[in-house]
Amino acid sequence: MSERESQVFKNQLTNKQFPPLNTPSKTIGGLEGRGNCPSESVKNRSHKNKTKFKRKKRRKISRDQLPLTKRDLLLLEKLDTFGLLSTQQIENHIFNNIDKSTVLRRLRILKKRGFLLASDGLPRGGLVWTLTKKGISRCMSLYGYIKAINRNSLQHDVLLSEILIHLQKRNIVEVWTPEHVLKRKSIGGGLYTWDWSHRDPHPLIPDGLFLTEYERKKRTVALEVEISQKTIKRYEKHFSFYRRRKDLWLIWYVVLNKSFGEKLLSLWRKEKSSRTRCGFSYSTVEEVMKEDFVLPEIMEEEGRIAKMERLEEE
Repeated sequence: MSERESQVFKNQLTNKQFPPLNTPSKTIGGLEGRGNCPSESVKNRSHKNKTKFKRKKRRKISRDQLPLTKRDLLLLEKLDTFGLLSTQQIENHIFNNIDKSTVLRRLRILKKRGFLLASDGLPRGGLVWTLTKKGISRCMSLYGYIKAINRNSLQHDVLLSEILIHLQKRNIVEVWTPEHVLKRKSIGGGLYTWDWSHRDPHPLIPDGLFLTEYERKKRTVALEVEISQKTIKRYEKHFSFYRRRKDLWLIWYVVLNKSFGEKLLSLWRKEKSSRTRCGFSYSTVEEVMKEDFVLPEIMEEEGRIAKMERLEEE
């Protein structure tokens, strides 16, 4: 280095003529730089590369959009069979050993998604759950949609569902046809032919019909659940109608106490209609809820709470 060049270099050091880091420097190798920072063109290229390989964010799925579980489908099938269930029944028979708050949260989700409908009217603010049209279509219903619920008979309907649950667990009920289906089929046809149009403009419809096996044959039983006593004339009219039915094997009443059942049995014996093969029996709710309850044994044994009078065809 010559003397002049060394003097210029010293002057630059003393006068601090180096470019600051935040000011653009001269091009080095054909690229503009900002001190130690990369050039703007390098920044642009790196930004494009980042956007090119950026991962896509997963779409969050809410609980309302999740598919139905096996337990949900089981609930829809049970509601289709029984017509309605209370919150306590759903918790005891479908959501076994699951916290009540979890059960209520799941029921609210199914209600929000349009599968269930909640109705009040039970004591202590209890709710009754039924299927909507969407729930009927989702579970491929065998019984159809219940248009309206009678709030005055909610306790009766809940007790009927509880009785059916216990009968199905003991394999007593093979095929069940509820009341609202019988009303639609009252013209005739279907599994049971109930054509009263030529006999009575207001036909008697039981709480339900079910098939049961007795002596290796399928028998048809009409089930009536009575939680409140009615007039004697009404029971006499019912018994007169039932005795004319040749397609029934048994009229079975489920009552709250034994004295009421004995009263019904005495009214049945006083009826002087033409004799048929249809029989009569009654049971108390307490008896039905027992684990050893078997319908054929109760019909055969005498002296039990549930009795039956068999009328042989002449």
